[in-house]
Amino acid sequence: MTSIITSKAQFEDLELTVIHKDGERWLTAEQVGKALGYADPQRQVSHLFRRYRHEFIRGEDFDVIDLRALSETVVNLNTVSPETAFNLNPVSSRGPKRLRLFSLQGCYLLGFLASTDRAASFRLWARRQLLDQSWKNQEQYEQQLEDLRRQVEALQRMNAALRRELLAARPFWRSIAAMKEMRSPEGERLSNQTIARALGVHRDTLRKHLRRMEALGLIQPDPAYAQYRRMTAHLPLFRNLDNLH
Repeated sequence: MTSIITSKAQFEDLELTVIHKDGERWLTAEQVGKALGYADPQRQVSHLFRRYRHEFIRGEDFDVIDLRALSETVVNLNTVSPETAFNLNPVSSRGPKRLRLFSLQGCYLLGFLASTDRAASFRLWARRQLLDQSWKNQEQYEQQLEDLRRQVEALQRMNAALRRELLAARPFWRSIAAMKEMRSPEGERLSNQTIARALGVHRDTLRKHLRRMEALGLIQPDPAYAQYRRMTAHLPLFRNLDNLH
């Protein structure tokens, strides 16, 4: 069974119980009706909703939860006392089995559709709550980006350390990597033939080592070769090109 998390919010002289769901805040029809000043909050808000049902989007403006899937006690953000927790259960055999909730955006819309004296102040309250939530979401998003940036930097450091260890363990690869970074007097990369001649190996042998080093991320693929592979990858004759090297 699943618990819901609630907290308290102040609207004028009312203390509203806010349900936290999917990272957003929601109010029941009963809570919205009280805030709007209806004499029969649940019934009148439900009537208002049914009348303008086409204006609401499920999942954005409203949602429906199954009360039978909830645990008997609901976690309250403001207190751990079970006596003051917002309790939706137990569900009686005659009582409602589902509960309609309205998001802050849905509350704002209900504030426009209602014609009570408190409707204008309620939609202003809902708008301020929406702005506050958007700022919090922005802060959370920026924090997630910062955490992701740190994770990427950590992975890059680990990759650099592994690269150094691999090259240290294979002097021949270290020589290849060093020569791949060299430039001719004209500023061009050294050709594979020049590197093979300098290292005293056959060009095909060098190609095999280069492909393995590229696969391990020790060196960057030659741009011309990478483009050539992309252009010929669909041709059956070239699909097993690596085996020829």
